[in-house]
Order: sequence, then structure tokens, then C-alpha cells
Amino acid sequence: MRRVAAAAAALLVACGGGGSEEPANPLAAVAGTYTLRTAGGAALPVVVDQSESGSLEVDAETLTLEPGGTWARTTDARISVPASALPGGVAITPTTVTDGGAYTLAGSALTLTSGTSGVAAPATVSGGQITQTRFNKTFVYAR
Repeated sequence: MRRVAAAAAALLVACGGGGSEEPANPLAAVAGTYTLRTAGGAALPVVVDQSESGSLEVDAETLTLEPGGTWARTTDARISVPASALPGGVAITPTTVTDGGAYTLAGSALTLTSGTSGVAAPATVSGGQITQTRFNKTFVYAR
């Protein structure tokens, strides 16, 4: 009888028990730091927004997803104002922009909600990449 009980115990351990384990955190699978690789199909640095009043050029950007459901983005960029808009000529201002907030995941659909503006921005996560449309361009991030 002891042998049967020992075999049953060994089988339960091998199969994972049957106890009440916590479900795995689905956010942990996508958590990590993603680096912007391309915007609009172009490698960085890339101009992502341009008008007669100036342009915004992204030099580098990282997007970090935490397993607890928060995110943070840091963008190193340059804002250029043309000579026609300034009495002294062209102005190029390097800047770092940060944002963050909460995110949700449903399958491959990722939604990043800004804690600053409250805007919910959709994205897609698949195979270590995040794809998001901003400034009418497709931004591709990779781990």
C-alpha cells in the first residue's frame, strides 16, 4: 500500500500536482524593453512629423513594459524650426520626451494609455516586436 501511495504522490508531483496554483501573468510574456527600429519604414534618425513651421526628428526611443501593467517611453528627438519662421535663422533643439501610464493586453492587441493625456493608443505585439501607428507612420519596436 505504501508503494501505491508513494507512486501516486510521485505522479502528482510530476504532473504539477492538482493544487491551486496561481495563473501565469500574461503581461509577463510581453514585459521588457523595446527599442524603436524603424518609423515609416526608415531607420533612425527619422523625421516623423514635418510642416512649414518645423519638424520633429526621432534619434532614439525606448518603450518599457512592466509585468505589473505599466509602461514608460523615452524619446530622444530634435525639433527644427526653419529660418523663415525665425528672425535669427534655423533653430534645432534637442529634447528628451517621456511618457508612461498603464497598458492592457488582449491576445496580441496592446493598448497603451497615457497617464499624462489619458489617450489610449492601440498597438500590436508579436514575436518580440511591437507595432504602433503614430504620426501616420508605422513604428516598429524590437526587444
